[in-house]
Amino acid sequence: MFESLLAIPPAADICRQENLPVDAILSVVIVQVSCEFIPDDRITPFSIDVDYPLMEGPHAASINGEVRATVKDLLTRFLDSALHNSAYQVEVGLPYEAPFRLTGGVTLANERLYSVELPLWYYVPTAAHGDNAVRNFTFDLETGERVLLADPFFPDSDWTTTLEASLEVSLRDSKAAGTIQHLCRLGAGPWEYEDSVYADTFNVTEDALRIYHWLDPYACRVEPFDIPYTDLVDVLDPDGPLQLCEVSQGAALLAACGNDVSEAAFDVANSTFEVSHHCYFAESGTGPWLTTFVDGTANDERFEGGYGHIKVTEEASVLELVAESPGPEAIALIDCWSGGSGTWSEIQVFAGHTTEATRLGRIIERSIYQPRTFGLADGGFHTKHWDWQANDHARTPSIYRIVNHTWVDGDWIDEVEEAWERTIPPAGSSVAFDVENATFDVEVRGERGGDHLLESPLNTRRNRGLWGQEVHGYEERLPRGLRCDSKSCGGD
Repeated sequence: MFESLLAIPPAADICRQENLPVDAILSVVIVQVSCEFIPDDRITPFSIDVDYPLMEGPHAASINGEVRATVKDLLTRFLDSALHNSAYQVEVGLPYEAPFRLTGGVTLANERLYSVELPLWYYVPTAAHGDNAVRNFTFDLETGERVLLADPFFPDSDWTTTLEASLEVSLRDSKAAGTIQHLCRLGAGPWEYEDSVYADTFNVTEDALRIYHWLDPYACRVEPFDIPYTDLVDVLDPDGPLQLCEVSQGAALLAACGNDVSEAAFDVANSTFEVSHHCYFAESGTGPWLTTFVDGTANDERFEGGYGHIKVTEEASVLELVAESPGPEAIALIDCWSGGSGTWSEIQVFAGHTTEATRLGRIIERSIYQPRTFGLADGGFHTKHWDWQANDHARTPSIYRIVNHTWVDGDWIDEVEEAWERTIPPAGSSVAFDVENATFDVEVRGERGGDHLLESPLNTRRNRGLWGQEVHGYEERLPRGLRCDSKSCGGD
């Protein structure tokens, strides 16, 4: 599948590969391939990072074949375009980089379903900006067939309208949190593409339907939105091919599936309990702070303008987690946003047999575990999260952990059950040279610079991103109007 890449000398000599196991019921590995090279007849640095999953089990040959073919197609298309454009760079002497980042993974892998996402970011030299794309697959392992986006819903329901409403809310929240630009709006939904690679850009997770939705204008590209199954209860078919009643532990969805969750009297979404000082965003004091929730949202006048919130974003009350507490317990994920850049999340477990808030054990905060989601099991629960190594880019954390939390002697005892750490650094992450704080030569075009004649090459220093020159033993700023790029400087 890497024939197009290995055919470019010297790529075959420096590409590296390793396999990382995935925590799932099925046997799944993530194949990681990394290459950094400059083609023999080019000056363009190529950096290729490809992660994609392979599974063992029913229909593995056909499923893995489809994933491999998709990765091969995406990489071949990129290399064709990048090699073509990089020929022009040789003529003009501009060695723009050509990065390709495919961060494939598995969002769900159990006896029934196998869901693969292949998000991609790349830059073709001379283009105005980088671009992204995505390919998605969800397979029914009983038949080996792909599951389509319409399959989880009642055939006669207006599920697209329900889904669009939830997507609008998610987009608004993402804008408020600053993760998506305010000018972006929903474009065509994946259900509007027929017989296209964009027709079923979705994945299933334990708790949500992940929709990769195109945004307008074009520069906003495609973004993922997780829509909780609880938002879709009215249109989801509990007996559909996804068997969502067996996938999610959400109380509302379980109720829709006909399971009895009435044993738990405590309603986290409509109650008063303490949240941590970090979650409350208190200006002073250490907390915790008593907070009242109505329909899952804190009744807090600070957030009345729509910027900021404290919300119960995930809740389950169906399992016995603490033996000495009668009945099932209620576990909740609390999401906190200050209205600016401040975000927080924490997990709390409550006694379920009473309407009064009785927290069991301590608050488990993001500062320790950075929880993204939680899973349930008799006698405890676990959190799953990513973490960063020192040289990781903000978008590409390379450590993944699963932490078990079990009840012992009146509190939660935490133990890392499994952890994976990427050992091949992403392209560029190990580069020691700091351009913004370095001294190097640049070519100068123009007769004079300030009060001193500038010669070529000029020994030029860049300190915290500001250009300066070293002339006659002292430093001065380059004159206003002098433009410098990676090759030379020239006046207006």
